[in-house]
Amino acid sequence: MKDDIFRHVLRSVSRLAVALALATTVALAEDLPEPQFRLAPGDVIDISIFANADLSGSYPLREDGSIALHLVGALQVSGSTPAEVEQMLRDRLGSIIPEPISTTVSVSRWRPVALLGVVAQPGLYDYSSGLDVMRAVALAGGLSRLASDAPVTQAMRMTEEAGRHLGLKARLAALLLEEARLLQERAGGADLPIPPEVEQLVGAVTAKRMMEEQVHLMNLRRQIHEIRTQGEEERASLSLIEAQSFAERRSLSQRQIEEIDRDLEKQRSLREQGLAVAARYLEVTLAADQYRSNELEAAAFEAAARQSASAATSAARGLVSQRDEEITQRLTVVRQEIAETRATLAASRNLLVEFGGGAGLADSDAQPRYLVTRRTEAATRTYTATPMSLLQPGDTLEVLLDPQLPEGPQ
Repeated sequence: MKDDIFRHVLRSVSRLAVALALATTVALAEDLPEPQFRLAPGDVIDISIFANADLSGSYPLREDGSIALHLVGALQVSGSTPAEVEQMLRDRLGSIIPEPISTTVSVSRWRPVALLGVVAQPGLYDYSSGLDVMRAVALAGGLSRLASDAPVTQAMRMTEEAGRHLGLKARLAALLLEEARLLQERAGGADLPIPPEVEQLVGAVTAKRMMEEQVHLMNLRRQIHEIRTQGEEERASLSLIEAQSFAERRSLSQRQIEEIDRDLEKQRSLREQGLAVAARYLEVTLAADQYRSNELEAAAFEAAARQSASAATSAARGLVSQRDEEITQRLTVVRQEIAETRATLAASRNLLVEFGGGAGLADSDAQPRYLVTRRTEAATRTYTATPMSLLQPGDTLEVLLDPQLPEGPQ
């Protein structure tokens, strides 16, 4: 009887310990800010330099860790953060371009994460912000059949579901912030307040970082839209100037035609009187034909220039309509994904509640072990990770299956 009571108490204490450890891990994952990753070969960065399309674009880091830009030449960026690259560009371009330079650097694709071991589909997978061990394993199709056939403890299943639950909360927070950003873009607003639900989902620190990323994206999209609109407006302005120039040429040709017509009438009168010189009459006639040809040509070029100006003006207005339509379409998709994620999150929450009230923990089962190898400029090291450990670009995650043998009698 005493042994039964002791085992019951031991199982209760074990469940409580797992729950406390899980809650602590989730809280830390929600509140700790993501580190500033440093660039390395294999990353692709987007550079946007305001009013300078020749230098703006996507640049993959070469094997030596450098990128090549027009006017700037080779620039060594490996080991630097995007913010440090922005400052490097401003310093380098400051000696070439006298005007103040607005430069934005963002990472469009980090180097991939490698998954090895007992996963269904080993290989390379794209890194995304907030990628943890469990999400990476899910990208690789979960554990392989070898691992799935082995018994897994309730604590492990609970930990896995908690990792999935945390990922769903982060996704819902990202979708809610994207919805808020799209609404601000459509309204032309400059500020992006954090929805209270986002702070509840991921914590204040992470919510602020995610909001700053959305503000950065909103400002970048606004700059691109302004550059495109400004380009069409400048094209319309130049076309109108060109049309005015051809209008002046046409007006000059008309005055020349009026003058040559008077001279031609005079030559006809002299010809009727037998006083005209044939060569002079022919010269005046040819000049009249040339002036009329010049007038028609100027009129045609003027019409083409005005048509080009009208098309550019319509294109500038069309860019606004196109942007609003794209925002509306994306809002529809985002709101649908928000509804689906809410439903999945609720199901995950119910499953965690079910796990929390389930039977006692098994004494001996095979459990996955996660090894992360991380390479930096200083060194390469391997460490044991938890299901909710955050990965970094270029990490190698190896999933092993270590059977835990039951303890013998004491």
